[in-house]
Amino acid sequence: MKKAALLVIGLVVVGMCLVLVFAGGSSNEYDSCISDCLDAVRGANIERDDITDADYQIIMAEHKNYICPGKCEQYK
Repeated sequence: MKKAALLVIGLVVVGMCLVLVFAGGSSNEYDSCISDCLDAVRGANIERDDITDADYQIIMAEHKNYICPGKCEQYK
């Protein structure tokens, strides 16, 4: 009986660890998605001659705070 109880407890602990590992993985995917999104925006706008430095800062802030998180919502 004690062996069965220990086995069940062990399986529960392993299951909880797996849940935490996979939950952490999705956070990594979300962070990676945000980073990739911001890198793409930065690359597309850094060399533009038609915007000011202030415009560039606004574009990056909008993407960081609103656009990229919306695009990456599926990875949360």
